[in-house]
Amino acid sequence: MSTTEIYAATTCPEPGVYENVPHEEYHSWNAINASGLKNIARSPAYYKHEREHPTPPTDAMILGTAQHAALMEPDKFKKIYVPVAGGSGLTKRKVEAEKRGQVALKDSDYQAVLDIVEAMKRHETAWGLIKAPENKIELSCVVDMAAPSGAVMRCRWRPDIVDPVEGLLIDLKSSAAAHRDTFPGQAQRYGYHTSAAFYWDCCDALAAYDEEKYGWMRQIYAYLFIVWEKTPPHEPILYRATERFMDAGRMEYRTLLDTYARCLTKNEWPAYPLGDMPLDLPEWYYRQKERGY
Repeated sequence: MSTTEIYAATTCPEPGVYENVPHEEYHSWNAINASGLKNIARSPAYYKHEREHPTPPTDAMILGTAQHAALMEPDKFKKIYVPVAGGSGLTKRKVEAEKRGQVALKDSDYQAVLDIVEAMKRHETAWGLIKAPENKIELSCVVDMAAPSGAVMRCRWRPDIVDPVEGLLIDLKSSAAAHRDTFPGQAQRYGYHTSAAFYWDCCDALAAYDEEKYGWMRQIYAYLFIVWEKTPPHEPILYRATERFMDAGRMEYRTLLDTYARCLTKNEWPAYPLGDMPLDLPEWYYRQKERGY
């Protein structure tokens, strides 16, 4: 059975762009995404377990989702998120909010979200990019992508913002330190380059799939990160992905896509190697020692 035949029986819409899809529904689609590929990098066994037993969102993830909503969909943020007092009884207040269909944030976290919005407004360029009237917010996209081996995998991706007029893919990120001396390390550590290249190439593949409907995706010419710091004053900074950044991500995601294709076809999801592995310190440690740090 080919991989395309395997996917014919799965729960996922046909290739295309879908608007206003709830997060839960999108994440139920049986197609590989950038986060899944990063889990494959850890181990195929880990990916399979996470797919079958999703980890509930952490407080940090909930807060991150609230920040995105406040920046991109302020009306939705005001409707869904409510501030509650911290301390004793917090869990009970969160449960009560959930029963009302809302999400409770501690007062301090709720205020931090509002402060982030105000900080973004002070950055004229970043705010203009976020609030451009032509923006398409959190489109849920599906396409069939060929891995280097030739296997065709159904892929999904959900960019934060697509600006079809300016030709931009825009990713919103928070950071402990957004400075140019520190954020590149975060980008590498969390695989932002892998996600960016995957999103970019999926857009191109969808344009090739249906030029009439999605040819506009070929006009995307830049991938931007709008980054703000988690602590006050939350000042944002704008990064544009370089060609080398995208090439590195492309090499990684395509290798992982091949691994995923093999696992799916054989229904084998290996974990870590059985033998012992060499253990050494990171290269940066030795470079620092050589420089006398």
